[in-house]
Amino acid sequence: MKKFFIFIFVLITGVSISFGQSDELLDKLYQNDLADTFYTSLIVLQASGNLSDEASLEDAKEFLMGTKWGESVLKDEGFITTGGFSLLVMESFNLPHGLIYNILPIRRYALKEMVYLGYLVGNPYSDDLMSSFDVIYALSSIPVDENINKNYVSPVPEVEPTTVEPAKVEPAKVEPAKVEPAKVEPAKVEPAKVEPAKVEPVTVEPAKVEPAKVEPAKVEPAKVEPVTVEPATVEPTTVEPTTVEPATVE
Repeated sequence: MKKFFIFIFVLITGVSISFGQSDELLDKLYQNDLADTFYTSLIVLQASGNLSDEASLEDAKEFLMGTKWGESVLKDEGFITTGGFSLLVMESFNLPHGLIYNILPIRRYALKEMVYLGYLVGNPYSDDLMSSFDVIYALSSIPVDENINKNYVSPVPEVEPTTVEPAKVEPAKVEPAKVEPAKVEPAKVEPAKVEPAKVEPVTVEPAKVEPAKVEPAKVEPAKVEPVTVEPATVEPTTVEPTTVEPATVE
């Protein structure tokens, strides 16, 4: 029941006032619980000012076929997905986006931007089918801006800009300060008084040396055993006489 009252509030205030869509177009959108791709595209393109109020479904299809991102949206045959709807809204309204979407303007990152901006709630997948209620709820969350909505009425009166001339500022004249040298008087240094140290004589007592006690060594006489010497046996040598022949003198 609460969702039903939110739906009625969004339908009356968010769409009829902010986007000014015809009741006939909305009735055709709500003929199905799921949002038709072509009716959703026509509503978004009219709300963003890309197509006039008199535009038809063929005009919306022709417009999408003329853009690279529109060809991606037309891949949703029958009912539009959250990825296709996010890409359709991001490109139609030229919504602010982050660096990743600026590099890769595809369905997946378009959906992430829509969730980040708060136009889609929850954690949907890019292949999830969109309901007619979610389409109108998301469109009613987009802020109204005169650059993207031809039925925009400013609640604040226009104020003409005031031209403010910059004040003329003359540079200040700065005179150099006069610095007088400081007078430095030499310090008076008095010689230090050094008193001689008092040295007391040291009394040295002679060491007491006791004579060492030397005991005489005990020397035992060596025991000498008698040596028996046997007489050597000498055998007589036989000397044979040498025969000397007389020399012959010629």
